[in-house]
Amino acid sequence: MKIAIVSRGDRLVGGASRGADELARWLIEAGHTVTHFCWEFSQTPAPFQRKLGGPRLVRKAVKEFHKIGVRLGFPQLLPFEYFAQLGWLRERFDLFHFHDLCDAISYQTLIELSQRKPVVFTVHDCSAFTGGCLYPMECEKYKTRCGECPQLGHWPMETKIDHTGFLQQLRRRAASQPGIQYVFPSEWMARKMTDVMALGRPGVQISNAIDPIQMAPTSKKEAREKLSLPVDRPVILFSAHYLSDPRKGGTYAVAAIRQVMDLAPVVITLGYPDPTFESQLEGVKIVSFGYVSEIEKMALIYSAADIYLFTSLADNCPYTVLEAMACGKAVVGFATGGVPELVISEETGLLVPPRDGPALAAAIRRAIQHGSLTQQWGDQARRRIEIHFNKQLFMGKMNSLYENFVQDWGSS
Repeated sequence: MKIAIVSRGDRLVGGASRGADELARWLIEAGHTVTHFCWEFSQTPAPFQRKLGGPRLVRKAVKEFHKIGVRLGFPQLLPFEYFAQLGWLRERFDLFHFHDLCDAISYQTLIELSQRKPVVFTVHDCSAFTGGCLYPMECEKYKTRCGECPQLGHWPMETKIDHTGFLQQLRRRAASQPGIQYVFPSEWMARKMTDVMALGRPGVQISNAIDPIQMAPTSKKEAREKLSLPVDRPVILFSAHYLSDPRKGGTYAVAAIRQVMDLAPVVITLGYPDPTFESQLEGVKIVSFGYVSEIEKMALIYSAADIYLFTSLADNCPYTVLEAMACGKAVVGFATGGVPELVISEETGLLVPPRDGPALAAAIRRAIQHGSLTQQWGDQARRRIEIHFNKQLFMGKMNSLYENFVQDWGSS
């Protein structure tokens, strides 16, 4: 099958783009012909990757048009990338699979393509059913009609002009198209969307997945020795693409760690650093590894920890949780979004209600003080990945979805 994968970026741009990148690579391994169109690259494009938007001058014009749209309060309203590139290339592919659209791709592009080719859209965040925000947090206006958006002025809604109600209607129109197959990485995300929008075609739930062969654990002692970490102290791992991102709940992580300082923990971090995070943990040994893209090193860092601390306030099916579990780590943190579908509390980790700081601190203390139980949780987490969230299972579901959808689309 000839498949076009379309996303905002490559695997280093963010979790959703990483999902698109890995899917493209796994499809190629399975024998499909794949082109991965990306709006931005953080590294040299792979042979199967192309810049979204067309030739350099055309792409530059598309980018400028999108910028104008953002300033006017209509981000990604018009399908410039469709007319400049994807519309002309549509006959080369049997199917188009879109991932993260924010700041890069118009929903109208999906609508236009779906009239002529099968379109799959994996919903990695809530912008598929809001007026544009990735996660509405405490705001519930999306349940009726977006407006007076509290997130205006912040990425990806960098404007002071509020057209979120209109933009939500465009997303509602996309959702109603029978030629677009929505895929949800979590049941939580599926419920959030179908509670407010009617789908023209029943959605499918396919969780994100990890290749457990690539993301494999190393013994804790060996990992710590290789990373020059203490072998006789508890180690807590905290990670985020940007540690300063408020949605990742760093303030809750700091407060909870401060409550267990008597246990002399070592804190290791993954992600672009946040000086504030470290300054608030004076007296705690902190080792920052920065942003790590190499899978082998990432697995080594996960393996060195006793627990993976997860404090995100809004999330779908986070890869960091899957990575930690694949490396045999117990996950301790908030029962956010789709995370309870991954982590079984008291079996593969310990989850507490979001924003409950005292409960979080108590959970960390318990996990550190009961090392044998925590190790047992970690072992069971690894087995859970091998059985339920592995590459082979994921690709089997995705291949079946493609085949069935293309057949149904062609006969409709």
